[in-house]
Order: sequence, then structure tokens, then C-alpha cells
Amino acid sequence: MRFPARVTNKNPLWTKTAQAYDFVGFDPRGVGRSAPISCVDPQESVKAPKADPVPDGEADKRAQRKLAREYAEGCAERSGWMLPHMTTPNTARDLDVIRAALGEKKLNFLGVSYGTYLGAVYGTLFPTHVRRMVVDSVVNPARENIWYRANLNQNVAFQPRWDDWKAWLAQHDSVYGIGDTPQKVEQEWLKLRASAKKEPIGGVVGPAELIGFFQIVQAERDAATPYEGAVELRRRFKGSRLITEKGAGSHGVTGIVNPCVNDRVDTYLLTGKTDRRDVTCAPHAAPKP
Repeated sequence: MRFPARVTNKNPLWTKTAQAYDFVGFDPRGVGRSAPISCVDPQESVKAPKADPVPDGEADKRAQRKLAREYAEGCAERSGWMLPHMTTPNTARDLDVIRAALGEKKLNFLGVSYGTYLGAVYGTLFPTHVRRMVVDSVVNPARENIWYRANLNQNVAFQPRWDDWKAWLAQHDSVYGIGDTPQKVEQEWLKLRASAKKEPIGGVVGPAELIGFFQIVQAERDAATPYEGAVELRRRFKGSRLITEKGAGSHGVTGIVNPCVNDRVDTYLLTGKTDRRDVTCAPHAAPKP
């Protein structure tokens, strides 16, 4: 529900579009105010430190499988009656109900990350109900990718982004003092993980929580939704256009200052016009420490 406000409030990138559109959001099935699914006692889920997600051996792997099995069993026990209805096609049908309730003949849609898959499914189920659609940081919609393979692909794609981050940190060693080469940054990270595993920081921050502190922000090098997904979606929607931010790795590109991207999104949403062919944009400015 907060997504429309987060996109438009005080964000100069969306000034023109916000004047032309009402941005409407909703909580999809199973989350927020739409009868949220519960799989575990919330008080239990926030307890820390959690088990290290990086296994040291077979015993750790078995323990992680046990946790996953218990979580799945908790979903069936606490929310089992809901599970058969928690599908993206059903959420797309809900989206079409919202369109009809608003009195709109066709839908204008902006989706980021998972929202791109929801938009792709909606466009497949209701192709005549789509007016304009922008999908940003695309989930590969191929049947063999959804969803297990998608998670494995993320694991592979995050390694280059981790390497990018180490190189950036080393470049700004005068600010952060962690290491002046990517290799030294890596060693400091490994030392911190080992220390937190042996004795959690403050009693609650172990290796699992440390990973949560690193947030890597479709872009060619997007790790959360690898670039191949955008190419696959482009292939499936023949009339679409692909804007590639070359050499960048942000997850969620439309909210970043890059006139090559921003101007084209504005033009499309305001006039319906696109470039005659796919476009490649230079990356946005690198962050300054």
C-alpha cells in the first residue's frame, strides 16, 4: 500500500507522471491487510542470532533442511486453507477487479521486481485490458525459472555484485578503512563473519544477521533479478521495448536519476510513445562515500 507514495512523494523523477496519473497500490493476497499468511509465531521469527546460512558441513545442511521443513509445515498448519488460493494468476485477477472497480477500461501498470512477473501474468491473462505497462528489474517469466531456479540464479548473480561492492569499498579506503584492495576487503569480511559466529555481536548479531545488513542496490548487472529475465520477457511481449542500463547493477532503475531512463519512462507513460527499437543507456553516477 505504501508503494505509490514511495514512488511519487517528493520524488522529482515522477513529477510529470504524478500530475497525469493517480497512483494506486494494493496489498496482494497473503500480505499486509489482505489476510496475511502466517507460517510461524512472529515472536519466534525475530529471535536472533539465527543459524549461519553458510553450512560448514552435512550436519549444518541437514539442520537447514529441517528448519525449511518445519516452516513449510507451519504454513500448512496456520494458513493451510489459504495456500491453494495464493497464486500469481489469482493476484492478477484481483488486479483486474481493482481496475474494474475504479471504472477504468484499461490498466496502466508499474511493477518492480516481483511486480514485473505480476504484470507479465496480467498481460497474458488480460491482454486487451492493458493500456500502458512499465516493468522494471524483470523476473524471468520462463516456466522452468519460476521460482526455484530463480533463487539459484540469484545466488550466482549476486557474486559479481559482491565483487563490485568490494572494489568500490577498496577505491574509497580513505573513507572506510577496511582495505585498499578487493582481496583485503574480502578478508576483513571473513574475519568479521567468523568472529560473529563465535561470539554474536551484542548477543544477537551472528553471520545470518550480518548478511541482512548488506543491501545491494534491470540494469545489466542486477543480481536480484538477473538481466536474462528482461531479455526473456522482451521476447514474449513482441510489441515491448527494452531499456538496458549498461554496466549498472541497481535493483529498481526507474527511481534512480538517469535522464536516459527517466525521460523515456516519462514519455511513455505520458504519451504512449516508445523508441523504435530497444535502447541501451549509460549507467547512472556511481555513489559517493
